[in-house]
Amino acid sequence: GKQEGLREEWFASGQKKSEENFKKNKLEGISIFWYEKEHGQKQSESNYLKGKRAGRHREWYTNGQLKIDELYQKGKRQGLSTLWYENLKDQIKTETNYVRGLKSGLLAEWFPSGKKQRETTLKKNKKQGQQRLWYSNGTLQLEAFYSKDRVTGPTRKEWDKKGRLIVEETLNSKGVVTKGVRTSWHRGQQKKSVAGYIQIKKRSLKEVPHGLTMTWGKRGKVLLEAHYIKGKKEGVFIKYSTKGKLLSKYHYSADKKHGPFVENTKKGRPSKQGTLKHNIKEGLFIHWYSNGNKESEAFFTNGKLEGQLTTWYSNGKMKSVRVYRVGKEIPSLGFAFWDKSGQIIKTEQYKDGRKHGLWLSSYAMGQKKLERYFNNGFLNGPWILWDQNGHIQVLRFLENGVERERDLHAFVAPPPRAEEVYF
Repeated sequence: GKQEGLREEWFASGQKKSEENFKKNKLEGISIFWYEKEHGQKQSESNYLKGKRAGRHREWYTNGQLKIDELYQKGKRQGLSTLWYENLKDQIKTETNYVRGLKSGLLAEWFPSGKKQRETTLKKNKKQGQQRLWYSNGTLQLEAFYSKDRVTGPTRKEWDKKGRLIVEETLNSKGVVTKGVRTSWHRGQQKKSVAGYIQIKKRSLKEVPHGLTMTWGKRGKVLLEAHYIKGKKEGVFIKYSTKGKLLSKYHYSADKKHGPFVENTKKGRPSKQGTLKHNIKEGLFIHWYSNGNKESEAFFTNGKLEGQLTTWYSNGKMKSVRVYRVGKEIPSLGFAFWDKSGQIIKTEQYKDGRKHGLWLSSYAMGQKKLERYFNNGFLNGPWILWDQNGHIQVLRFLENGVERERDLHAFVAPPPRAEEVYF
């Protein structure tokens, strides 16, 4: 049936658990709850009207210290609500204002020490107006302005524990750095970064980089220099190491790499250089090993290898020379390979489209297999074949394609040096 009048409950231990009043099956008047193991210590006390909280509501910790004190109207919080720390006499933790159950007005928080931690203005549960945060030592940490729970202008600032400014932003009414500068500092008060922004569309919330962007290391050395126009990279883009060494330098046009570029190691030695046209390789490209020796040199046309590609070993000795046309290797235009000691192991050479110079092939272990010489397309010179043990199997001499009798042993010359290879 319907509940009417006083209702009481007890724990199994015999201690009273609760005391509530009902009227027409709805809570009416004072309702009290107790803890079980704290010898009758009150846990909460509320007032009800027609089944809804109305008036004062309080809660206590198990030690009897007041925990919460707040007011209700028609079942919703109304007015000031206060929360205290446990075991800290009279030390308030938070104070919140409510209007019809929604947080509205000033919200304040304190550290256990009693120093203020936060101060925020709210409207219908959303941040509206100024917000401040403090460190536990009492130093201001953050100052910002909000509208409908979103950070808004004119500025947002942050400080470190020593009170030094580390972030400063200029924002629009939507809380986006859309026009102006965002600046930040290292904790040692050295400037860390500066970046410009612009708003392209009126209702856009996107932060669009515009103008100069720079970053610095803790010791004041420039780490980055970049330029933007309406969100796109435009102009020089430079990176440095923390020791001030140039790491890379690119040029941009409409957000694409365009023009000469360089990349270096952390020690400042060259690593890569070339030229790009709207992100596409064009002209001479050079790569280096970390020890400073050249690794490769090639030419590109419209992003594809064109002409001679030369590579070296890390010890500086030449490794290979090959020829490309429209990105594809053309062996019929000549090639050459050397071992790490500088000894040529395989080559085919041409001059004006004809076989010319040394033609050499080797076994898998590097021993010579066949050596021939050409002059304008004709065999001209010694023709020598070795077995895998390095023994000569065939010795011939030709002159303009015709075999001649010659002192073969006296004629055989060492392979040409790298600079004597023709393509």
